[in-house]
Amino acid sequence: MTFSCADARHACGWTWLEHVERVSTPASCERCDFYKVGIHFGGYSAPQLCTHTMTKLFFIGAGGFIGSVLRYLVGGFAQTLSQSIAFPFGTLAVNILGCFCIGILSELFDVRSLIGTDTRAFLVVGILGGFTTFSAFGHDTMNLIREGEAALALMNVGAQVLLGVGAVWAGYTLAAAIWR
Repeated sequence: MTFSCADARHACGWTWLEHVERVSTPASCERCDFYKVGIHFGGYSAPQLCTHTMTKLFFIGAGGFIGSVLRYLVGGFAQTLSQSIAFPFGTLAVNILGCFCIGILSELFDVRSLIGTDTRAFLVVGILGGFTTFSAFGHDTMNLIREGEAALALMNVGAQVLLGVGAVWAGYTLAAAIWR
């Protein structure tokens, strides 16, 4: 049995699975950028994709391409401008610029509701996601602070930095052990 996008079950032309169970959405998902732009597969035991979701995923991918190219260009320009090989100024510049941009966009999306979810998906998840994931880290931490969750925000900062650096060290150590 198939349904159109106008159907109350939102199966969007894909075959409806008769035994799809609705499960609750965790509160943490509601803070996620994917959830805010309407991409949340955790709400059903079997994910359902529709034309609108596929279009949104296409724009996120296109934005990711643009963001990745911008990261390469901006990071390379900043590193060259610094004339330093001792410190990763290019990465620092990209991360700070990404955080600044997500701050501006968050004001436009979250507070003023000036831009719709499709544009948010393209700009935040796509372009900024490809440009820097550090902006998402900064945004998530700021959301925790705004929600009065200072302890969780501090835990997020510590975990992201320590586990991130630890994971880089672990990967480096593993690769060095394998490819001696």
